[in-house]
Amino acid sequence: MLELYIPRLRIGAAGSKRPSASWKRWRENPTPVEQLRVARARGKNLLCCTGDLNGLSLIVFDSDEEGADAALVEFVGHDFGWVTDSPRQPIGGTHRHTFTTTLGLRSCNIELSSGHKIEAKANGSLVAMPGNLHPNGSRYTRRGEWAGEPPETPAALLELVKHHSTPSSARVTPNLPHGAGVFSLPPSVYAPALIGSEIDSSGNVRCPNHNDEIG
Repeated sequence: MLELYIPRLRIGAAGSKRPSASWKRWRENPTPVEQLRVARARGKNLLCCTGDLNGLSLIVFDSDEEGADAALVEFVGHDFGWVTDSPRQPIGGTHRHTFTTTLGLRSCNIELSSGHKIEAKANGSLVAMPGNLHPNGSRYTRRGEWAGEPPETPAALLELVKHHSTPSSARVTPNLPHGAGVFSLPPSVYAPALIGSEIDSSGNVRCPNHNDEIG
């Protein structure tokens, strides 16, 4: 239901996705509904926080690639999610909102079998809502009706996100020698401390916090 968005909405500067308050204050303090109404009436943008809230996680699948939206639908086998059409996107780009009960996911990039690259905005990202003004002077628009139950993230797509996103509960706190900065140590020392295991024979390890390889 659309009410799920209200606790996630914050006021942004007109024509941008820049918050009108400090990041910490803006992120942690819900905006009263009346303030949201006044801001909208005055032409301000309403921005939405992705990630975990009230037992649900909001994920927005975003891509500027032409044909990405059709590729997403083909990948999961059916239409899904609430879609915002962005003025900056080419024909066929995508901005699909979905919800899941899988919490602790982080934003990541995924690639479909078609080769299309999609950004999964899963936690801590800011997304524009329908009606927002884009810097180019056009507005974000809602495709179709957003009604009924919140759309669930299709299982196949959720598995891709989970594969590329490290849940916050699984993040590793490096156990480094006292007083040693990470850049003062060779990879053979700080990489095992970061991932919690030895480097394999390939010499490459994947950082659990950033989906990067350390070689």
